[in-house]
Parts: sequence; C-alpha cells; structure tokens
Amino acid sequence: MLSTTEGKKNTLCENKCGKTTRRSSRSGEHRKRNRSAIGGAKLRQLHQRLCEYSGFYCFDFKMTSVPFSEFDLQQAEQYKHYFEEVKKLNPSWIYVDSPGCKVFRIHDSVIKFGWSVDARQAQTMQFIQSSTAIPVPHAIGTGPNAILMDYVEGCTLAQCWPQLTSEEKQAIAEQMYHVLQQLRGLKGSYIGGLDRAPVVDMRRSDHIGGPFDTESQFNDFLLDNMTSSLPSLYRESLQKALRTDHDIIFTHADLHLRNIIVKDGVIAAILDWECAGWYPEYWEYVKFCDATCHDKEWHDLGPVMFPNRYAFADDLMRDQFYALFVF
Repeated sequence: MLSTTEGKKNTLCENKCGKTTRRSSRSGEHRKRNRSAIGGAKLRQLHQRLCEYSGFYCFDFKMTSVPFSEFDLQQAEQYKHYFEEVKKLNPSWIYVDSPGCKVFRIHDSVIKFGWSVDARQAQTMQFIQSSTAIPVPHAIGTGPNAILMDYVEGCTLAQCWPQLTSEEKQAIAEQMYHVLQQLRGLKGSYIGGLDRAPVVDMRRSDHIGGPFDTESQFNDFLLDNMTSSLPSLYRESLQKALRTDHDIIFTHADLHLRNIIVKDGVIAAILDWECAGWYPEYWEYVKFCDATCHDKEWHDLGPVMFPNRYAFADDLMRDQFYALFVF
C-alpha cells in the first residue's frame, strides 16, 4: 500500500508482528551514507592507533641505526589486525597481499610489514632524502619487520604505463636518467647495504652475504651461488672474466615499473629500497635488464636511462651466462 505526501514519498509496510511502519524511499541512500561515515571514522581511529602504536620506533631524523630483529609474532598479529580491518573497510587501500609482505594505506600513512620485510630499508630512504633530490616516501618509523611511511599520491608505472603516450613514456625515462645520475654520484668504499649491511641478490634466489671490501670477494660470492654440478671449466672461465676494478656506487637494484610512482607525468617517488646499497657500477644496469618486468617499451627505453650502457655490455653478457647456472 502506497501513500504519497507532498514533497516526499513514503512506503507503508508490515513488520513480522503485523504492525504497520513507515519507511522513506530515501532510507537506502541514508544507510549508504551512514555506512560510509562509519567506515571513514573507523579508518581514522585505526590511523590514530597505528601512529600511537608503541611497537614502532620513531625516527629523530638523524642518521642513526634502525632497530632490526627477528619477526615478533605478537606484533605481527597487531599489524595483521590493522591490515584485515582496512581490507574490510576500504579494499582499494591494500597494495600488496603476499605471504611474506603486506602493504596497506591508512589515510596519509602506509605500512609495510611481513617476515620478508627488512626495516633497514627505512634508513636507506632517509639516506637518499638527505643525500639527493630523488623523491622517496618519508619514513616515519619502524617496528620488527615493519615500516611506517607517508603516503605518496599518484599511481605506479605498472598501473598507468599502458595508458601513457610514447612522449609521456620518453619523458619519464628522461627523469629516470636524472635519478640514476644522482645515485651514480654517491661513491662507496665497500660492497653491501648501507652501514655495512649484507649484499642482497634476489634475481633468482635470496642470496645474501658480505659485506665485501673488494670486488674480488663479491665475485666469489656470486660464483658461490652457481650449481655444484657445474663443470669447473665453466666456473674458472667465468671467474677469470669477471672484472675487479669497477667504481662502487649507490644502486637501487630493483627498478621495476611497480616501484615508481608518477603523478601528472612527474615521478613522485621511487619505492622499495630493500635491495639497495653500494655495488659495482654495472650492477644497476644488469638488474634493470634482469627485472621481472617484461614490458618491451620499458626496456627499449633503457638507452635513455643508461646512455653509458656500452661500457657494461661485457658485464651484462657475463651476467647472462652466469644466470644459466645459479640455483
């Protein structure tokens, strides 16, 4: 039974007790708005609790050591609780959901956590901010295998690359050249992560060792990752071919499309510094060519980003040969 009043429609209905109730046709819209408001309020509360959470070590914005410890299961459950709450309230704020690493946003903050997350990369981000003009997320603090950082507006190149024009892609590659030039300007005296953290090579396996005082030691580390069934002839040939006189420069080592955020055609942030550190000067180019990103246009723009690539052509060929025999 319908009843219409001036300026407003209402529906008369009977509940289970047989009583007649009046329900506005706008109630569905009101409920949606209420749910949205409740969701927003819950997210704000989660954000406040996250910022106040005592499990995070907050930086004093000086170059100090970042605490690093075994993954704390109790605190892991706390991070996971926040993650699951956000997943229910706003799934679009979930960026990574893998067994070893989860990344999600709460308003103007992002948290990255999991057993595979090395919180020391927050210190690397601080170092890049203080030593270059390269845009990186601002690290707020760390917890056991967790990093709290500022949210950066924009989209990853992995998301927007297919929609960009050839001219826009060229412009981004030119910006990446300037990013790499700044990194190449940072010279090191050993091979490894910041503050003599270990070397990380995750192209085929989580191969970790060092740090190394000489490139010869680093080469031995690479050869150690080769299968034991490899004939010694191959191993000896590669060992003799590997150079030991490269400059040591700071290297990102994972320039995948997913690790670059752009906004309005401008690079807004370089993400994921867990593999970064002091490496031989060819390492960035080799890692770029080995990236799991198989977009042809991205690799075709390599000459824009690496104009000196010919100096590393032999290094690349040696690395590709080496890649055939790693575990």
